[in-house]
Amino acid sequence: MNTLRFASLACALALALPAHAERVKAPAGASKKERDAVRIFNLLDTDGDGLISRKEAQQAFLLRPSLVRDFESTDTNKDGYLSEAEVRAQAERRRAERRARRAREAAQKQAQEKQAQASAAASK
Repeated sequence: MNTLRFASLACALALALPAHAERVKAPAGASKKERDAVRIFNLLDTDGDGLISRKEAQQAFLLRPSLVRDFESTDTNKDGYLSEAEVRAQAERRRAERRARRAREAAQKQAQEKQAQASAAASK
């Protein structure tokens, strides 16, 4: 989720949901994105049980319907709740996918540059 969509979702949820004490804590040295994710998790966890139920996520689904699919893929044990561990595991899977995509793109770019150099050398 890009930063702008994430920030707008956080603001909308902050206005839509009741205030409560923070239950999940970001680890020391957490990135801004991770701190934002923890904040969203806590906003969605309206009953403070450390889980996000489908019912609690309904506000987010209304704001961004594609989150229904994200909820389903993150709820790996299919119990209808997202735990902190499931959310962190999904974030790690997405980070790994981004790293792999960037590595593929870098390799493709390098191959294209190599091919262009070879073509330029051959045309001399």
